[in-house]
Amino acid sequence: MVYYDKKGDEVLSRQQAARWSQLVYRDSVGGVVRNYAAPSGRLTDSTQFAHIRKHIEHGTAVHFRENGAVWYREQYSNDSLRQRVVYHVGGKLKRREEYDKRGNRTVEECFKENGESAKFFEFSQMPTYPGGVNALLRDISENTRYPAGALRGATQGKVLVGFTVDKTGHVRDVNTKSNMPASLRKAAVQAVERLPKTLTPGTQDGEPVEVHFVVPVTFSIR
Repeated sequence: MVYYDKKGDEVLSRQQAARWSQLVYRDSVGGVVRNYAAPSGRLTDSTQFAHIRKHIEHGTAVHFRENGAVWYREQYSNDSLRQRVVYHVGGKLKRREEYDKRGNRTVEECFKENGESAKFFEFSQMPTYPGGVNALLRDISENTRYPAGALRGATQGKVLVGFTVDKTGHVRDVNTKSNMPASLRKAAVQAVERLPKTLTPGTQDGEPVEVHFVVPVTFSIR
């Protein structure tokens, strides 16, 4: 088992983990990865890989609801999505998508629980910031305050900041793994924490979900 905290960093024990993964190799590189939620140990998904370390999906990926029922299945060929089938809570077909070798969608169907056709919508939608990505980066830049000590020492560089957009569109769990000086890391985190607007949350299968972002915060003396 491999244990991870909320930031995706490896931890030593199940007690510290927000989730954990079981890697089952069928040969030297490929196999199945099963992910479990903490603290319940509920199986959340099971995915076949041609190469686990390189994250090349090949075969079937199955995602489960909290009650253990299948939520959706995906079929991959050499890391290329070829089919997605999604089910309603009661188990009836909700969506079917098929893709050709070039990644073009050739089938897109959605269904109501009674089997009638429904308007098609994208399965996954990323969070959106008012004004778009450029506005997000601009607001972060405007929020960035160059630490006086770093400015005097002409310390420059780029800090990668990670954060979660929660189901309500708010930014939380802001952090950085950068090896830049602590003063720049702190200033970069604060720049993201001071974002003036909430985002439209990301969705999966039409439901709000948490999404993790990584953005660069640049410190440059001009």
